[in-house]
Amino acid sequence: MSSIVEEKSFIPQISGLRAFSVLVVILYHIDERLMPSGYLGVDVFFVISGYVITKSIFSNISKENSFSLANFYVRRIIRIYPALLVCIFITIIFLSLFGDYAYFESYLVSSLYAVFGLSNIHFFKLGDDYFNQHLVNPLLHTWSLGVEEQFYFVYPVLIFLFFYLFKKKDKLTIISYISFILCMITFTTYLSDSILSNYYLPTSRFWELSLGCLAFTISRLPTDRAIFIPYISLFSLFLIVFLDPILYEKEFTVIICFSTFFLIRSFNKKNFRFLKYKPFIFLGSISYSTYLYHLPVIYFADLYVTESYFLILSLLLSYGLSILSYLYVEETFSQSSKTRVYCRKFLLGIPFIASLIVITSLIHGLGETRDFVRQFVNKTTQKLESFNIVKNDKLRRYRYSSSYMFNDIDYQECHQKGLDVQYYLNSCYKKQKSSSFVYVFGDSFAQQYLPMIDNSKINFDIISTSWNGSTFFPMLFSEDKDILDFSQRLLVEITQEKKYEKKYLIIGAAYYNYFDLGKRNDKYPAYQHDSIGQYYAELEDIMVEYISNLPDDFEVILLTSPPQPTLTVGQCLFRSQLSGQDPRLKKCSYKKIRDLEELKFLGNVAQKTTSSIFDPYDFFCPDYICSFVNEKNEVITHDIRHITIEASISTVPYFDNWLQNNKYFD
Repeated sequence: MSSIVEEKSFIPQISGLRAFSVLVVILYHIDERLMPSGYLGVDVFFVISGYVITKSIFSNISKENSFSLANFYVRRIIRIYPALLVCIFITIIFLSLFGDYAYFESYLVSSLYAVFGLSNIHFFKLGDDYFNQHLVNPLLHTWSLGVEEQFYFVYPVLIFLFFYLFKKKDKLTIISYISFILCMITFTTYLSDSILSNYYLPTSRFWELSLGCLAFTISRLPTDRAIFIPYISLFSLFLIVFLDPILYEKEFTVIICFSTFFLIRSFNKKNFRFLKYKPFIFLGSISYSTYLYHLPVIYFADLYVTESYFLILSLLLSYGLSILSYLYVEETFSQSSKTRVYCRKFLLGIPFIASLIVITSLIHGLGETRDFVRQFVNKTTQKLESFNIVKNDKLRRYRYSSSYMFNDIDYQECHQKGLDVQYYLNSCYKKQKSSSFVYVFGDSFAQQYLPMIDNSKINFDIISTSWNGSTFFPMLFSEDKDILDFSQRLLVEITQEKKYEKKYLIIGAAYYNYFDLGKRNDKYPAYQHDSIGQYYAELEDIMVEYISNLPDDFEVILLTSPPQPTLTVGQCLFRSQLSGQDPRLKKCSYKKIRDLEELKFLGNVAQKTTSSIFDPYDFFCPDYICSFVNEKNEVITHDIRHITIEASISTVPYFDNWLQNNKYFD
């Protein structure tokens, strides 16, 4: 047993491979055009982690002839948490001082989930699409740490349990079986799941770590019979990160993971010597800290730095901070004997802490406990926001709301809440004793106009149901079309309850955005389409069929997309503030560019179904050059894609006039 560990005691090439995987991830986050598949560096890291963790477990078994879960978790805590907690603390401090305060609360919540190793679950529940982040969350990358930490709660426990049940069996064989079964089960899940599940959920990610575990357990097998395989694997790694994964996202992931598997198995003292160069080994040793700091660095560089300096500054700061973190945090804690003592005490206290949380929840109820946490987050947010240097008198006039009360609840409570008809009827159905009824239906592009409709001078009863686009479109294009069936059932319930004289269905969605995104997921029809024209043709058929099946007394209104600036309002304001200029947003104006394919698609649907199109684009952007603010100095768009609540409300007169001009109302 010890000979196996000695054979693989230290493999310098793995450090070089780590350095490569982190670099491609950084370059991808800086500008995905540099390395379109650079995000797959995380998958390389997963396979390496599986290998290293199995090697660590087996090494301790060979020395102590037993496996201690307590010792394992002490080592993992020391390895992961000191650098993570310091990074989160620094990030939160910088966010409170220099960040975009409009999103500070969401960043603070993300940091809490990161501390507890649940970031991936948090981002999955939010429906945040990793490939569609236009306003970067500086802690979004902690999702991968969540996956690893969850793996560490499953894999070692299985090993400990099976060692106890099969004491006389060869321990390496037991680990091999566990790794193989875990790999096959979760790989099957990966092949069948959607892009959102595949990216965030452990059930679709454990196979990559398990593959790394197998790379260690079968490392004794001969590797010289197919000497060309490792070199093909290395070539595949370098090639794929430069290719566009738009058609082959799953295939690229599988190739990357198995290429890493074959590479690790083939490493010896003589091959791939360039990965053994001291600079690569050092960059590999600091790779964890580099990964932690690179996205917060990119976030702030994106806010404050112009494009000409963005790349070089992001790289220098990421690696500079990671060196400091490695030398003064990782090394300090790993070499301290006191750290191990404190970690053991912490492990002993976990059952007590967990019991306390459970008892508190049982006594006060889950709802009250959840409200307490929310109040704590809100108060902390308010205190930290007060230190925000950028939030001064000049910028305060451009502040925009992050919440809107609809039917006595935050309108986010009517967004991304599943397909429960009764929930929306009870929570999101605003009755105003009107003879007219409006149903707002779609993704966040529909939701953003809810304040406009709610503030209309024309009295409506209103119900709103909306989802993130990454949830809405897969359901829209599924064979069952669950979301369309849901909306029809909802309308039946409402119209049976009350007879309205006038009924309106307002549909809005980010149609254009889901052509490229659809290429990454076979649940989208765009997976089979070569052009955006073909994509819109199928979308048109679906929409026409859906609208045609509605009752004849429904008037359908289709919403167009709002203006899309090249910078977020935060980027423009903060860059102006940093340079000492008066941030009036004039220099951030952008050209008026319409999506002609989307307009053609909406026009075709309207013509075939006698629907109408409400297009407020000219209201927001009456000239050739579009401004960030309207005449009242209210910000129009806040995250490149969505209008602000103030902008939505400012559209009320335009909307009411449009309704009257189209003879919907006198």
